[in-house]
Amino acid sequence: MKRLFRGLGLALALLLVADVALAQRLTVTNCGQPYCGPGTTNTTPAVSNPTSCAAVTDSDVQAWCTSVTFANTSGPELTILTTMVQGIKADLGITTLNQKFDRFSIWALGTQAAAVGEFANRVSSTVTGTPTFTPNKGFTGTHAASCGNYILPNYTMSSAVNLTQNLAGAYFAIQTMDPDTTTFNVNFGTSGGGETFNGLTKSNATQLGYALNGSNNGSDTYTSAGVVAGRYTIERTGASAQQLYLNGSQVATGTWASGALSTRTNMPILSGTNSGTAGFHCAATTMGAYYFGTSLGATNVQKVDARIYAALHALSATFYP
Repeated sequence: MKRLFRGLGLALALLLVADVALAQRLTVTNCGQPYCGPGTTNTTPAVSNPTSCAAVTDSDVQAWCTSVTFANTSGPELTILTTMVQGIKADLGITTLNQKFDRFSIWALGTQAAAVGEFANRVSSTVTGTPTFTPNKGFTGTHAASCGNYILPNYTMSSAVNLTQNLAGAYFAIQTMDPDTTTFNVNFGTSGGGETFNGLTKSNATQLGYALNGSNNGSDTYTSAGVVAGRYTIERTGASAQQLYLNGSQVATGTWASGALSTRTNMPILSGTNSGTAGFHCAATTMGAYYFGTSLGATNVQKVDARIYAALHALSATFYP
């Protein structure tokens, strides 16, 4: 009997040691982020959150903060954004975002005023009509053949610094894709009248069209078992070379020829255009981030996507798991 009790006591002691070890593993100390991941606790942050725009350590994030005002953002949000931007700069070997990007925006922020801000050149987007803004998720458009609800990034490709005819990149973090599977809708795009086409379009349940500077209003296509939400990067790397990436991994290669850079003053997001007029083939898509700039190449596309995804997840693990 005594031997039995000794055995039970040893087993209980081992279970107690295991529980302590498990608790230690689930506690992350000095992770340096306001959010440390599922099942973890940020007990001692290594980075103190800024209490003003002047306290932000990255020049681009500080300038962005000043443009949207500190009242429209927060210390934890600024810490997440600083980690993202400084990581991207280190990955690409640049000191300012405008060395590679013409527009760079995170929409999945706490306020609409912050979401329309822009990090590379501080050119804020224009909210047209009433696309739905959800804090820490982004903007959602309207599914309609024509609509007045979309975002204008105030960007003209023919005047771009980094995006050129045969070296171009665009990124869209789509949290939910327009659910319609039978009608054409546009997540972003310029088209019509035979001009150069730029877009990420959903044709049906299994096909996406993608193009940057596509000649004669044309694009390459990506076909899968089902068009899904995700983080899409379009790259043009030559006169007849395009690639589409999903969540940092290349999923399609295209050969559609390039055309002259679009001279349209604006390229709407969450809708397409018809001969320059925005608000056609609108998409009920929810988007949390986008950029336009130069081609980054496969390795850097993956790195930048990972940085943006980490920020989106830190901003809202519920919406960006």
